[in-house]
Amino acid sequence: MPVRTVRLDGTLNASGVNLSDILNMSEQEIERHEIYIHNVSTGWDDATWILTSAFIIFTMQSGFGLLESGSVTRKNEVNIMVKNAVDVIFGGISYWAFGYGLSFGESSGSNAFVGVGDFFVDSSNDGMGYLFASFVFHTSFATTATTIVSGAMAERTKITSYMIFSFLNTLVYCFPAHWLWAKTGWLKKLGVVDIAGAGSVHLVGGTTGLVATLILKPRFGRFEGKNKIPAMGSPTNALFGMFMLWWGWLGFNCGSTYGITGGKWKLAARSAVATISSSIAGGIVGISLSFVTKRKIFDICYLINGVLASLVSITAMCALSQPWQAFIIGGFGAICACLGCELMVLLRIDDPVGVVPVHAMASIWALLSVGLFVRRDNIEGIALYNGLFYNGGWYMLGIQLLSIVVIAGWTLCTSFILLKLLDLTIGLRVPLVEEVLGADLVEHSLNGSYNKATGELRDTEGDIIQKIERNADENYYRALRRVSQMVSAKLPTKIVSSLAQLNKSLELSEVLGKAAELDKWTGPHGRKFRKIGVEPGDPDNSSVAASIGADSDSISPRIISSAVDNAYVCSNDMTECTPAAVFAETTEGSLNIN
Repeated sequence: MPVRTVRLDGTLNASGVNLSDILNMSEQEIERHEIYIHNVSTGWDDATWILTSAFIIFTMQSGFGLLESGSVTRKNEVNIMVKNAVDVIFGGISYWAFGYGLSFGESSGSNAFVGVGDFFVDSSNDGMGYLFASFVFHTSFATTATTIVSGAMAERTKITSYMIFSFLNTLVYCFPAHWLWAKTGWLKKLGVVDIAGAGSVHLVGGTTGLVATLILKPRFGRFEGKNKIPAMGSPTNALFGMFMLWWGWLGFNCGSTYGITGGKWKLAARSAVATISSSIAGGIVGISLSFVTKRKIFDICYLINGVLASLVSITAMCALSQPWQAFIIGGFGAICACLGCELMVLLRIDDPVGVVPVHAMASIWALLSVGLFVRRDNIEGIALYNGLFYNGGWYMLGIQLLSIVVIAGWTLCTSFILLKLLDLTIGLRVPLVEEVLGADLVEHSLNGSYNKATGELRDTEGDIIQKIERNADENYYRALRRVSQMVSAKLPTKIVSSLAQLNKSLELSEVLGKAAELDKWTGPHGRKFRKIGVEPGDPDNSSVAASIGADSDSISPRIISSAVDNAYVCSNDMTECTPAAVFAETTEGSLNIN
């Protein structure tokens, strides 16, 4: 029996059921007659739902910021947070000016490819509430698509170039959004299902991230030696960011029902269950893969990428997925992301935060999974056809695959043109010396300052530590990187300064190289420490060992000091550093410099 809808303003439905008769029915009779009561006088409840979801989605900016800043080295963590703010500031203004209009404008000239109208969004008529709610909701989507890219560009991108990119990337996003979600969008008319932005947000963001990282090329020293991944600046922040994104994703997926009237509230509830189910499966897969492939180690990146990839994977059909389907979709998405991260390393593609595997690869699977698992939606008509596994034939899988090809192709072309133009004009990548010193120091003057014009590196009190050469060889920059890590680790300025100035007769590169050498040594009672020093070459190991109370055989000949004051040991959290002679008699710790 077809569902009969009755409006509470008294309008009769097609079968002639009178409103007064329905009001006198019991709940069981209403359910038996399959009558659904729709209250048209409360249009504000859909707008409230949309706005509330948008507010939750907006918190994902904090999640992305914490995740990315925690995943990069400490000398760039503040800069990453600033870039996440830039996404909202510059991406938001461009989406208000023209992005929303190109996505959802319905004025004369709108067509299947692009919308026209609602530029510089404003309204004062009866449709104001819905328009503004829609704008805020989709602004959070548009800025998320740009934020995704910042992870792939981390630690080597000029902040001025990134500001311009954030403004212009709206152009890359708004066209696929129109195709998938606008009433006249050609992919929507074909029946493509992408409820919460697997294609328009994650595939666009992940593909743009791939283009960006290929143009920028790897970070300095990233694939030297054994391809050791740079240590995470703050694993705790990265995990905290994951939890914030997890929370935000519920708003992302549930809010994409675009309301709670009619049967939308049922779809919203199903979205919540599917989102949680999928992420549980992703977490299980990430932990299990790490345990099996990394010798019983529970790798933090595998856990984070497994959970986030599973959330991406369920976005396309979150409101239509049954819980068991969500487990399968999320679990397979996590496998794709975790293995995809290893593939990026094999291909020597430097993706600091795993943008390509987590967002691009998982979103492709998300769109394909609709063609396999979806069933026709009889509640709100979101899906018009069954998927392959439900006797729907190949049509749904075909149009979902078409959407992947078209969106990825569009993004590859437009993002390449945009980023390449920026690269050829003002430049995308920072100079090598600035990359080595770190953006927190260079761009934001944290823990010191760096003058781009003169090359002067100063401490927090304004005293010159050293004048940096800007056209030196790579060995110089490798040595300089060690000193920059000491600065970012908040070592006392006098240590860094004395290391750079210790021997005026040596070239700066030699001093830095010797100052940055690290090795293990054993102190009293067999305690393990690390020591940093210089090697002028006159004293022997025994004199230094006697000064600090260590066995001379335990000190490397490469790491000796002309004076005990030139050797320091530091606590694990890098907050305290003490001359080695004093330290050996008082406490223990280790110098933890990568």
